[in-house]
Amino acid sequence: MISFFKNMLGGQEDYLEFDNFNFKLMIIQELMYEQEVLTPKFDVYEYAKQVPVDFEATYDVVAPEVKDYFEAFKIPKRLAKYVKKLYLDGGNDIYLQLMPYGDGEGDEFDVVVVSERELNQFKKLTVIDAQSVNYFSPKATAYLRSQGITVTEYQHEVKKN
Repeated sequence: MISFFKNMLGGQEDYLEFDNFNFKLMIIQELMYEQEVLTPKFDVYEYAKQVPVDFEATYDVVAPEVKDYFEAFKIPKRLAKYVKKLYLDGGNDIYLQLMPYGDGEGDEFDVVVVSERELNQFKKLTVIDAQSVNYFSPKATAYLRSQGITVTEYQHEVKKN
């Protein structure tokens, strides 16, 4: 059985710091589920074998037990160099871990602001592909672009009859 709690113990390593939980989730998606350099890879159903998760009660909301886990989750600073691009989609693994029955279409994962302190940790981040979802506020998008990051935004087209 995988122990999802070993990450909580910390150690002698330095860790990334986040001011915005939803931005942290985007980083976890990239490092844990895309590049697979952040371990252990979290699986909500395996986790529920160790910590009771009421899936019925959290059908359309973030499971508090899982949110608590990721809020406490530590990401080693040495992994920041791997974050060059973020791809955002409502079906990303990280969101399905937090809301196993969700569709990623709500505002639970929106990023209103990204702080200078947290963004400065990702010197190699140059692209955020948000064509599938609209998770960034105009303020956050403007700030990211002012820092030299290319942000491709969700474009909703309305067909005229």
